[in-house]
Amino acid sequence: MNMDTDPTKGATSCNICSKPIEYHCNVCQVSLCWSCMTTHMTDKTKRHQIVQFNYREKEAELLECSSHERKPCEMYCNDCDKPVCVFCVTTEHKKHDFTHIEDNLKKTKQQIITDTQELEDTIIPYHQNLQPDLCPTAFDDVISAIQEQEDAVCKAVRDIGSRLKDKVLTQKKEYVEKNEEFQYLLAKTETELKDVVQSNKDILESNSASSILSYRSKNDVYRDGPKRIKSSRPHFTPGQLEHNQLQEIIGLLRTKRNVTSEHNRKPNLQQLQMSSVSIVSIFRTVFGQKQKIWRVVCDGTENIWTCGEDNILYLIDRTGSVLKTVYVPGTVISMLPNVNQKLTFSVWWKNTNVYTYGRRGVTRFLELSDWCPSGLCHTMNDDLLVSMRSVDETQSRVVRYSGIKETMVIQYDSHGEPLLSVNAYNVLLLTENGNNDICVADYDGESVVVVNESGELRFRYQKYFSEEPFRPHNIATDVEHQILIQDYTNNIVHVIDSDGNFLRYIEVPCNGGISIDTDHNLAVGDQDTGEIRIIKYLTET
Repeated sequence: MNMDTDPTKGATSCNICSKPIEYHCNVCQVSLCWSCMTTHMTDKTKRHQIVQFNYREKEAELLECSSHERKPCEMYCNDCDKPVCVFCVTTEHKKHDFTHIEDNLKKTKQQIITDTQELEDTIIPYHQNLQPDLCPTAFDDVISAIQEQEDAVCKAVRDIGSRLKDKVLTQKKEYVEKNEEFQYLLAKTETELKDVVQSNKDILESNSASSILSYRSKNDVYRDGPKRIKSSRPHFTPGQLEHNQLQEIIGLLRTKRNVTSEHNRKPNLQQLQMSSVSIVSIFRTVFGQKQKIWRVVCDGTENIWTCGEDNILYLIDRTGSVLKTVYVPGTVISMLPNVNQKLTFSVWWKNTNVYTYGRRGVTRFLELSDWCPSGLCHTMNDDLLVSMRSVDETQSRVVRYSGIKETMVIQYDSHGEPLLSVNAYNVLLLTENGNNDICVADYDGESVVVVNESGELRFRYQKYFSEEPFRPHNIATDVEHQILIQDYTNNIVHVIDSDGNFLRYIEVPCNGGISIDTDHNLAVGDQDTGEIRIIKYLTET
């Protein structure tokens, strides 16, 4: 052992001899008497820094190397960010970047000195000068105001609940009356059938040629039975009141220092969601920044029809791979696959035709003369609904077709006023809800117009909460009879119930179209990236 660094010597004696300490070498960290100090300085193999013992720099206690027992960590590996011993330098840390550990210690000690000075000079005085600036009664006033608003909201909720219950009771009464009538018809038909059976047996038993030849079958009359009751079963989806959907109704709570910034801040629309959504998959398509996606239409659970600003339709799978390419006579604004492996579509202003694509390629299905078709929808009765605007832009309407025969025109409300915007040419996409309502996204009218099966206005939905204009573009309905609306301006999906009550937002890029697949998932297109997202948004029960 080097006697210069022998730590076993007493603290008041020279580390080399037994004389009293007078000096200290900060570099070698050894305490010396006068004579030994002179001898120590003669060692020219290293640098020395001799100071009086009282002004010595205390050596930091070095860590023991984790790889080499009892070896102090005298170096610091900058590549591995850890202290190492001299043996590590030539073995597992060979060719790494090193510094002497003393340099790292000095640098860190200086940082500690700087931090301590800041704590003493700035941070602690700042904390000592902090004073409360509110009176406790201010909180009591706010609590009272919240309570008053809570009572008002609860009363409004009870009123809504009462109206909903009254509506269900009315539906129940109507159903009971129809069901009694149906049961009466069943009993009556059963009696008639027994009479027919007996009559047939009598003819056979008589073996009369006249009776047999004059027999006429009545089976076709009775085969399908009485006309079944058409009724929709009511379904109530309870809202989750503990979520932030009610925040805007109750009110906003702000602190004094944030009044200005909170007032000018745009609200976070995601706070109005009832529940979270999950992304099932995301995949890229042929679209992107240069060629924007405009429509997505699910064809079952595996495939999606898409289109953009060019005159091409693409059938893709859930990885984005193109399965089929169809060239069409214009920019498609609405398309509609059906069970017959045909695709019905309309193209942009001012084309007056409705087209189909099938085994014979693209053919004209309807010619509307002075009207330009916009939205298309197959109904549960296998009719075709077509929304359209007149070529001169003065009229808008929805027409029901059975085959190519026009069977109903929906254009005016009960006061003779137009149901849809006029003096406009933008799209009127539409869909049929499960309760047979017809839902039209009126882009220029900034509203969703919903009429019943007879064409009578049920309600208009304009917007729930937004500082920007409401521009409904695409529209879809789901198995719960909810209506999903693509808000093009705000790039968000509104979800409302079948009576027009706002339920939630789904905050996801959707300006490239929306559609519901047969697994009840939502498909949305993103114009900015060309990506399609498949989203699970319904809660399983």
